[in-house]
Amino acid sequence: MPHLPRALLLLILAILTGCKLGRDPQNLSYASFMSNRYGTPAQDSGSWTDSVGTLSEACVRSEIDVHDQPHLLLAVCSKPSDASHTTEGLVDLYVLRGSWDDFVVAAETTGIASGSNGNPGDVRALRLGVNFYGFEIRGGYLGQGQYVENTSWYAPSRSNGIHLVYQATSLDDGRGTLECVDDSLACAMESRLASIDSSRIGLRTFPVQLVDTLLRRGTIRQRSTRIEFDKNKWSYPTPKMLSEESE
Repeated sequence: MPHLPRALLLLILAILTGCKLGRDPQNLSYASFMSNRYGTPAQDSGSWTDSVGTLSEACVRSEIDVHDQPHLLLAVCSKPSDASHTTEGLVDLYVLRGSWDDFVVAAETTGIASGSNGNPGDVRALRLGVNFYGFEIRGGYLGQGQYVENTSWYAPSRSNGIHLVYQATSLDDGRGTLECVDDSLACAMESRLASIDSSRIGLRTFPVQLVDTLLRRGTIRQRSTRIEFDKNKWSYPTPKMLSEESE
């Protein structure tokens, strides 16, 4: 049998044992995971700065139980050092399964852009069902009298990723402008508020109540819609906004 180079032998061994090159080891403590992903300073609580000046922090750390197994919902928010008014911040989302000393990465997605001025907006953990959890990212920007706010929900999928399952945009057109101050008919506003109905705690996925509001030419319209999670599309299907129906 010909002699094989050591590098080739190691590659074959990695394939045979199911290792994924460039990934985390199977089991890590929280500190080791953060150090592997973000560098040594990230082991500690609070914020840290990397070699290019990006300021980061663990903006969500929520301990949950899924099918009686401990998990951690983790979000890392980052702000670039050279951020301008139009620069979005970045969010990395993780679901870690296990205890603080022995974690396995169950699902992840990284590099989600949101917010403005380099800030990624507000991130929080969500409970979307009896054993179904996710994250909400809410961020917006103000420019030339127009305020736009985006709300996005992310949840783990069957493919071990974390995917977008709900998204809505609210618009306040005229905030801070002289036209709106002098003439209310010049103001326009459209919003969509979503509330999770967890009254039946045993449901696999909770329904969501949407309240849409449209202000245009001094007239206010409202609509309430109840939506259910679509397991085939892995998302909450949403109706058109009121302004789209009016067009």
